[in-house]
Amino acid sequence: LPMKVLITGATGLLGRAVSKELAKSGKYDVVRLSYTRCSSETISCDLLDETQLQNVIKSTKPHVIIHCAAERRPDVCEKDPSLARKFNVDVARNVAKYALECGSWMVYICTDYVFDGEQPPYKEDSKTNPLSFYGQSKLDGEIAVMEELPTACSVRVPLLYGQVETLDESGPTSLAKMLGVGADTFNPVLNTMVDGWQIRYPTLVDDVAVVIEGLLARHGESRDDAAKEGVEGVVHVSGNERMTKYDIVVAIADACKLDASHISPQTDPPSSSGTKRPYNAQLDTSHVDTIL
Repeated sequence: LPMKVLITGATGLLGRAVSKELAKSGKYDVVRLSYTRCSSETISCDLLDETQLQNVIKSTKPHVIIHCAAERRPDVCEKDPSLARKFNVDVARNVAKYALECGSWMVYICTDYVFDGEQPPYKEDSKTNPLSFYGQSKLDGEIAVMEELPTACSVRVPLLYGQVETLDESGPTSLAKMLGVGADTFNPVLNTMVDGWQIRYPTLVDDVAVVIEGLLARHGESRDDAAKEGVEGVVHVSGNERMTKYDIVVAIADACKLDASHISPQTDPPSSSGTKRPYNAQLDTSHVDTIL
């Protein structure tokens, strides 16, 4: 029997990549949940409606739930912390609670923003210290999941990119708008400043999906053979190329043969008024390399 996998946020950037990877392997029966971008291939579910969520999990009885849905925009979380908490903490807890009721295993998607970025690289057991409400809400979600379902796995990832449906769907592609990508007419603004301070590790969602499939395979083996160990707790997954936002803009310009001469790097730390971001929250990925 194929392993039945329920994916929340299945129409989002990471959710689509995970769905595709699992479908490709042919070993999984994939159930996709979405709310804003429904299609004939997805089940509509408002995750904020606990009864709806419970009913979907009870009726589909998945072996595994991959919880990709989240409010991932730090600025939105700072502006509306109560909604961010509902979405990133309460929903995560409810998914874990009903996963336990159904005997399902769970993979929670977390972030490098759980760290303050002052002492990289960070291992899975390094001290967390989120600087933003987004980072705090994702960390609290991780803690809530582990409280409800101690066997769960939390996959922490950094800045994600991949094949987008809209430019705003990922941090790196949203920067392409500064180069006129997607605009009918474009008048470059001279001396457009872009962050050249914060260090990021852009990571391809397809690569994260491959790791998640590996975790599911390990889980399946441990389920079928008591002598084999599954994966529990926190796992770090990350690309290894360090880039600032400025570097990303230049890389997009090079790849698309566009002019980036109107853009300059802002190399000072950002002002204290905006959403705080870690300077360098590089994730140490040696653990995942040993288990997969």
